Amino acid sequence: MPTPTDQLYQKFRDNLNHSHQEVIIKFFLSFSRFEFLLKFNDFITAEGLVNWNDFTKNCKTRYVTWQNKGLKQELENAIQYIQSNPPKKLIKNDGQYIWQDIIRTNTDRLEILTLNIRTIRNNLFHGNKSLNADNGRDKELLESSLLILDDLICFLNGELDFVEESI
Repeated sequence: MPTPTDQLYQKFRDNLNHSHQEVIIKFFLSFSRFEFLLKFNDFITAEGLVNWNDFTKNCKTRYVTWQNKGLKQELENAIQYIQSNPPKKLIKNDGQYIWQDIIRTNTDRLEILTLNIRTIRNNLFHGNKSLNADNGRDKELLESSLLILDDLICFLNGELDFVEESI
């Protein structure tokens, strides 16, 4: 008899084409490894959690300088896509679950990018998102996030650590 996890995995395989499955898996791998890289670079709380606030606060100026050296067009397009089509959050309103726009008051590019990527991760992980529900928006957000995560990994000079550290 299949376990609940086996049943969920079978639905994942049956309902999403291979390219959708691949982008989800790559996103989870990249996101989790980037969080490890943040911890490895001392962006970690006393409780062992990733300290995203310290990362964005301490690196925002350096990241602007990093990006001013020139972005590949594909990365610039990914950043522009996420800024123009930011992720939404799942809320319950009058007994109905709906996706609501998030109003961000932050102006720092690094902070906004990392908040959006974390929201994308949370939506995928906690929000019951399905990639075939909105004509490719979810997949495009994930693919854009992957390009940005790759850039952030390189920004932290973590490419080798990222590849060599075991899961």
